[in-house]
This record gives sequence, C-alpha cells and structure tokens, in this order.
Amino acid sequence: MIIRHFSSLFIAVLVISVGCEKTDRDRFNPLDPLNTTTGGRPQGLQAVAGHERVLLSWADLAIDAVTSYRLRRQDNGGNETIVDLAERPLSATFIDSTVVNGQTYTYRLSVLIQESEGGVIQESPASVPVEVTPGPNICWIADEGLTQILTMTSDIRAVDRQITSIFGAKHLAVDPRNGAAWTTTQFGGADGAVAVRFSSKGVIDRTVTGFTFPASVVVDPRDGAIWIADIGATVGEESSVSRFNQNGGLLFKITGFSEPSGLAVNPNTGACWVADRGNNTLHLIGDDGTILLNINGPGQPTAVSVDPTTGDAWGINVATQQVFKIRSDGTISLSVSGFIQPVRLACSALDGSCWVVDAGGGQVIRLRASTPDGYHIGQQSDFHLSLTDFFVPVDVSIDQISGQVWIVDRGDGSVVKIAANGSIIRRFVGLALPVALTVDAGPR
Repeated sequence: MIIRHFSSLFIAVLVISVGCEKTDRDRFNPLDPLNTTTGGRPQGLQAVAGHERVLLSWADLAIDAVTSYRLRRQDNGGNETIVDLAERPLSATFIDSTVVNGQTYTYRLSVLIQESEGGVIQESPASVPVEVTPGPNICWIADEGLTQILTMTSDIRAVDRQITSIFGAKHLAVDPRNGAAWTTTQFGGADGAVAVRFSSKGVIDRTVTGFTFPASVVVDPRDGAIWIADIGATVGEESSVSRFNQNGGLLFKITGFSEPSGLAVNPNTGACWVADRGNNTLHLIGDDGTILLNINGPGQPTAVSVDPTTGDAWGINVATQQVFKIRSDGTISLSVSGFIQPVRLACSALDGSCWVVDAGGGQVIRLRASTPDGYHIGQQSDFHLSLTDFFVPVDVSIDQISGQVWIVDRGDGSVVKIAANGSIIRRFVGLALPVALTVDAGPR
C-alpha cells in the first residue's frame, strides 16, 4: 500500500508538471492573451494634451496579422467614439482634433487581427486606459537639476517638450503674443552670460549677449519688448536694467543700481518696476527710459508684481519677511506680516488677489485685494487662504485669463496647478530641481 501510494503521487506530480510546462511556456507574441507581460494588450499608450487636440502614441507592432488599430474615446458623459486606423503603412500615432478644451477624455487602444486572408477578424483586449484634458495654456519650467527648459501640458499630466543643456537658468518670461519664452543664464558657452529666446516650438531662435550676471527677465505684453536686470555688482561689475525690442535689439540701458533683483511690467503702460535690494529702493521706469519714481522705504525689496487692473504693485521686503503693496503714485498702502521666507509673488487680473510663495514656511498664501494694512497671516484669517501642501515652493505664475495658478516646488521636484479659488487641480512629480516657471495662457 505504501508503494502504491507513492506511485500514485509520482504520477500525479508528473502530470501536473507536464501541464505547467505546456501552459507557462514563453509567449513572445505581444498580442497573445497568455503573454505574461502584455496579456495580449497593446502597450505604451500615451496621450498629450494640446489646444483643442490630443496627440496619441503607442508602441508600434511589426506583426503582419495586424490589420488596424482601434481607438476608443469616452468623454465625461460616457459617450464613446470609435476610430479605426487602417491606412497603410500603419502608424503608431494619431492626432484627435475633435476634442473640446476643458473636457476630460479616456482613451483605450486595441488591435484588429486577421491571421489569414479571408479569415475572421478578431479584436485584442484593450490597453490600459489613459486620461487627458486638452486646454490652451502651456507652462514653461526651468529645471536646474536636469539642466533643461521644459514645457508642461495644460492638464499637467505630461511633459510636452524638453530642451537640454540649458545651464543655470533661474528666470523665465513668456511673450503672450506668440508663445515664445525668454530665459537668462551666465553659462552661454563662448557667448558668456546671455539671454535666450525659445520659439513656441522650443527652438532657440535668438541670443542676446553682453551681460555680466543676468537675472530677472520680464516681457511687455503690448509689443514683446523685454526688460532684463543685470546684477553685475555680484562680481564687482556695474549693475544695470535694460530694455530690448522683441528680437533682442537694445533700446536703452540704465545703470546706477546695486542689486536689481526683481522686475515687473505694467501690462497697460509698459512701465517697469525695479526692486533694487542693494539700494533699499523701488524704481518705476517708463517704457522710454524715463525714471518715473524712486521710492525709499520698503526695506530690502527683492520681488515685485503688478496688479494688471489697478497698476498697483505688490512686493517682498526680505529684511522683515513682509509683503507690501504700493500704489502707482508711490504710496505704500499696506504691509502684511507672518511669512517665514517669502521669495516670489504674482497678482491675479481676475480679482486683484496676490499669491505669495513662502519657501521657508512650505506654503503658498493668497491675499485678497482688500487685505488691510498691518494684517498678520499667523494671527488672522479673514483676508487670506493658506495652502500648506508644499515642501520648498520657489516660484509662481498665473494664467491671467483663467485665473489658474502654477507653482514649482523645489523640495519634491513637483509642479502644482491650482484653481482660482485655491483648490489644487493636479500635482506632477518627477522633476529634479525646478527653480522657475512661467505660464503661456495660449490661444482662446
């Protein structure tokens, strides 16, 4: 009995082993439902949002039996659209131009297979679904860790474009007329310190030379002229602020500054505010080079932003870690306390609110336009909103049409998109050391 027992067990094990060998053999065909890697599904489906369009791509299949690709698109309402792509040679990309901005779509890809001529056409299992929300705006980002300038799609789900070997870029500005972006860097190769313009397609099409330590750069939205602060005093040279035409031709250069660390252009007049930290002074310069105001008193101003509606300016006083507001006539109208280390700020054209990036506090603060003088964000709550889900936020930019706010967080390598009401829309994590950004509101 003992022998028969072992014999039966041996036979059972032998049968199971043979069955396993037959079932678990390697399945190299990616469309084989028993392929342990793919499950028979097409791989690599990606969707990149654009303005009223979605670019789709996937892993190409060099299999003769494939007759076409099938894309299934579902909108928020559950409506499904099917597109069969059978044109030869088969392409692994498709542009869907029948989408609507702001609508979220879900795409799935399958493959139609006909193993022999005249045979039955079968459909593979569908791919893993991908979601995308097309929209007009694009965010430009300077990633110092990757030495890249890159663009993020409107729905903040994907990196759309990467421009490599851009060293030391810490400031960005976009021309809203054509989507071109400017940056400054000390490391322009043989040209030394330069300002560089990228076309809306990400191609370097202009380089401006002659700087010592170029820093802040802003664009006049009326004509595309650019203002650039050169902190030459950092290396023992002369500091200056210059205005160039849209193609980088010098219009004028003003010297006598110490540390012009922040610039902001009034979009209605073209006048530029200059925060000169080294001289403890704010200057307002007309678009013809005329000095309109020299204001002493806001401590050590480092960053400044203009309210597009009123022309008032908000600034940061790094000496006291306060935020102040100054009228176009030079009168300081309010001061707000309670920040740890405010570094950047931006004003919204929709409601006049000011968004402040507090890197030291790991927070972003939205101050209402009606915030009173002497307000303290740590002791009062009636006139501000605190967003604390950050590590080391370092820059902010606002889409002045939608009111949406974009933040880069150096602490976790993320980009965050926030609705005008303060709710977080989405966070993209995966950058190395993002240090600056600017938003192109795009075509409407």
